[in-house]
Amino acid sequence: MNIDWEIAPFLDLGAVARNLLDVTTKNFVVNPGVGFRAVARPNVVSRVDVGFGNEGPATFATLGYPF
Repeated sequence: MNIDWEIAPFLDLGAVARNLLDVTTKNFVVNPGVGFRAVARPNVVSRVDVGFGNEGPATFATLGYPF
C-alpha cells in the first residue's frame, strides 16, 4: 500500500453574531492553522487539523474525505 503524506496550511475566517444585521467586518476573526494528511488512495484519508485562535489551539481529527 502506498501512503502519501501532506501538510496543508490554512486560514479560517469567521464571525459570530445574534442575527445577520449584527454581522460587520469588525466581527470577523482570522485564525491560522496547519493540517496533516495521510492518504492511502483511493479510499482512505486521515486528517489532523490544528488551528490557533485567541482562546488557544484547537485540534480536530477525522478519518475519511472532508466532503
